[in-house]
Amino acid sequence: MSMFTPAEVDGLKHGGNAVAAQLILARFDPAQTHVDPDSASSILAFMKSAYVDKLWYREEHGHQVREQKKEPHRITSYFLGA
Repeated sequence: MSMFTPAEVDGLKHGGNAVAAQLILARFDPAQTHVDPDSASSILAFMKSAYVDKLWYREEHGHQVREQKKEPHRITSYFLGA
């Protein structure tokens, strides 16, 4: 089951998936991350990085923005515990 922060719930209430994606994928750079759409393990690793680890997440507080301090890295089977 998913656990949402109050900011994420508020984002869903005030704009749905578009607003949530702006927060969850705010620092996502497709040029630096390869997701193979034909590979279930690649898709799962991306989803874990985005929604569990919140690798690219940015949280907004009014007009201030607080970013999580995580180093960017490539999606690999490493994230799946393999």
